[in-house]
Amino acid sequence: KYIEMDEALLEVDANSRAAHEEAIRQDEFYVNDMRIMFLRAEQYDAKNATIRMVNHFAAKLEIFEGRRDLLGRDILVSDFDYNEKDRKLLDVGFIQVSRKRDNVGRPVIMIFPCSHGSKEPYYFPSVLRGCWWAFQTVARMGEEVQ
Repeated sequence: KYIEMDEALLEVDANSRAAHEEAIRQDEFYVNDMRIMFLRAEQYDAKNATIRMVNHFAAKLEIFEGRRDLLGRDILVSDFDYNEKDRKLLDVGFIQVSRKRDNVGRPVIMIFPCSHGSKEPYYFPSVLRGCWWAFQTVARMGEEVQ
């Protein structure tokens, strides 16, 4: 299936796959390690998995405001330090990944939309980045949650 993904990648236009290619330049092992997640998500359809993977890296680049340095690795809590609104979102516990699992063993993500003690709404891009971090964290917990 990986060879099929490599072939499908050649069919994707260069602009669409630019973020993916940058991620490979940063850490090829990281990107290749993620391919199985995209294949699982697409029931092992290599072409659809390739499209999902390319879209993943393009979305990551957009959501994290063009920060190319984040493409070739997982997002860390420390990556939220550069933006005060992002950091506040995490500091007040807006989104959390529980250390415990539910009754059938699935990871639990908790979102507390009113936890910041302010009448002002959260900054939506910060919410997207926080959700990205949480879902990425959960996906890395193992094959059964992918």
